[in-house]
Amino acid sequence: MRCPDCNASNPEGASFCGQCYAIFPKAAPEPTPGPTPDPVSERPGPAAAPARPAGQAVAGRFSAVDGELTWRCAVCDTTNDVTTFVCTVCGAKMDTESGTAAEATDWEAAKRAEALVPGLGHLRTGHNGMGASRMGIVLLWLIGSFTLAAGGVNGLLAAVPLILGMGVVWATGPSDLEAARHDRRPLLDPQRFMYLVIGATVGVIVAGGLVILL
Repeated sequence: MRCPDCNASNPEGASFCGQCYAIFPKAAPEPTPGPTPDPVSERPGPAAAPARPAGQAVAGRFSAVDGELTWRCAVCDTTNDVTTFVCTVCGAKMDTESGTAAEATDWEAAKRAEALVPGLGHLRTGHNGMGASRMGIVLLWLIGSFTLAAGGVNGLLAAVPLILGMGVVWATGPSDLEAARHDRRPLLDPQRFMYLVIGATVGVIVAGGLVILL
């Protein structure tokens, strides 16, 4: 580099002239390039979820608003109180996952079927355990009654407990379906049904014994 005062040659980067000792002005530093912007980091982040009102919590189809628990029907989308297990509009159960039960909501047709064949209406509405029990015990008692009645008057008298038991199962079917529709306890719940079966069996044994003694 040349000295501006004496035109002497000096090495590059020298701070003063080696001949006239003139101080060279310091060169301004070149600007350092900044970091290259990252196009990915410049993208806007996901939108924040809307704030939920205070006192409200939602878990699937269940909601809690100010301490009141409700559930949303998967069939007709009606909001029901959590103390009601069956939808008040369409009759679907709380644990129904999809709106698939056209026949399950036809309670009137189910009650007519129950009046015709004990247990059939329960099967149509998804109460398979009670429906199979009602249908099976009535069929068994019907066969037993015909078998006993074939033995004459004494056999018919021994079959009276079975005939009465069939009448109870037959008569309570439609009303028990209505109770299930509105989430009420049926007249012939599983416990009472068991007592009825035991009672009819004991009744046949006692009636048969009395007939033999008389």
